[in-house]
Amino acid sequence: MTERLEDISGVMASYVEFTDAPGAGFADDYELALECFHAFHANNWLVIQPDVQYIVNPGGMGLNNALVATLRAVVQL
Repeated sequence: MTERLEDISGVMASYVEFTDAPGAGFADDYELALECFHAFHANNWLVIQPDVQYIVNPGGMGLNNALVATLRAVVQL
């Protein structure tokens, strides 16, 4: 198996507490976001990075929890 020394992985969590001030318009008290990614160095000019996020109470607007997946490709010339 080839070592992938230039690859990188990461995880992130963020928590935001919303104000309950009258007129602020928030339906929820907080938003929680959890994220993981891994960047694969396919060769010396291409990096492919899948990313998955799970968001609880997105925007504090009473919406359903959200699962977001993205794929980034970076071409380095």
